[in-house]
Order: sequence, then structure tokens, then C-alpha cells
Amino acid sequence: MTSEQRRITVGICLIVGISLLMVAGLTFLIEPMANDLKFSDALVEDILAVPSVAALIAVFVAGQLGIRFGHRRVIASCAALFSLGAGVLAIAGSALTVEIGLAICAGAAITMQIVGAGLLQQSTGQGPAQTSAFTTYGMVFPLAFLVFPIGTARVLELTNWRVVPVLWIGSGLLMLVITFFFLDGHTTATRVQDWVTPLLAGIALAAGSRTCGSRAG
Repeated sequence: MTSEQRRITVGICLIVGISLLMVAGLTFLIEPMANDLKFSDALVEDILAVPSVAALIAVFVAGQLGIRFGHRRVIASCAALFSLGAGVLAIAGSALTVEIGLAICAGAAITMQIVGAGLLQQSTGQGPAQTSAFTTYGMVFPLAFLVFPIGTARVLELTNWRVVPVLWIGSGLLMLVITFFFLDGHTTATRVQDWVTPLLAGIALAAGSRTCGSRAG
């Protein structure tokens, strides 16, 4: 793996890892938020379904965005959108604003994950470099789901729930900085075999189906 490939791999893994903050911490955030805003149990179920639905919608278009507009530009735009969605959530006073904030965050996050994987695939080519890059990429998800829920729960023990989405705003800005420092802004728009999007589409579809099934039950 060349130094450029290593830099891009580290940058993408950092961005994707940070983008999992919302989905990994939402389970802990929802209870104090619901108590504060006086949401019913049925409304909480609807709110929890929003990220899956938003991701399911975004996943089918995300794969082509990096090719059409440039990977770094799309990731930077989504990092800004992630901060915007977190900002909406931080000032939310109703279920509608909560759902809008979560939908923006979820759509931006899944797009960064897909476009990041596409850039990683394009940058490393075939062979050992790609294997090493995607092995590292794959380690990000279990690590994020191990660390972020614990961190979110700890923050909620110490302060108001609105601090969590404020931290997400800072995370979006951090992803924006990482994008400009680690990712190449001049990647070619070469079309590569796209196996990432169908895979993540299946994951999102399964998550959405599970949510709908749990609600029906």
C-alpha cells in the first residue's frame, strides 16, 4: 500500500467511524429526549424508525454521487449536512423537528459510508492493497458500536440530552476537516465495479424490514 493509499484509507475510516455516532448512540439518547419532550411510546417507535427509512432512501442514490460529483465534494457536503441535522435535533421542540434532524443525519451518514467505500475501492485497485484497506474499513463498524454507545451513555449521565447532538455538530465539522486533509480532491471519475452499494442497500433494507416487523408485532 502506497503512502497515498494509506492516507486515504485512514481518512475514510475516520470519517465513516465518526458518521456512526448517531446510529450507535440513538438508543441511549431517545429515552431522555422522549421524557423531556413528552413523547408517547408509539411516537418513540416512529422516531426510531426514521434513520432506517432515511438510510434506505439514500442508499440507492448514494453510489452514483461520488462518480458524478466527486468523492471528496460529496463527503464534504454530507459532513456539513450531518452537522445541520444535528443542529436541528439539538434545538428540537417537537417530534417533527426530531424526525427531520435524524433523517438528515442518517441520510448524510449512509451516503458518506457508501461514497467513502467507493473511493476506497477506486483508490486501492485490486490486490493486497484493497484487501488491507477493506479489512481496516471493516474493523471500524464493530469498534464504533462498542465505543460510541458507552460514550453517549456517559455523557447523558453528566448533562442534558441536547449536549449529545451538539457534540454531533462538532463531529460533522471534524469530518469536514478530515475530508480536506486526508482525501484527494482530484480523483478520476473512472467507473469501477460497484459491489458496495448493493451490499449496503441490502443491509439498509434488512434494517428497515426489521423495524417494520417489530412495529407490526
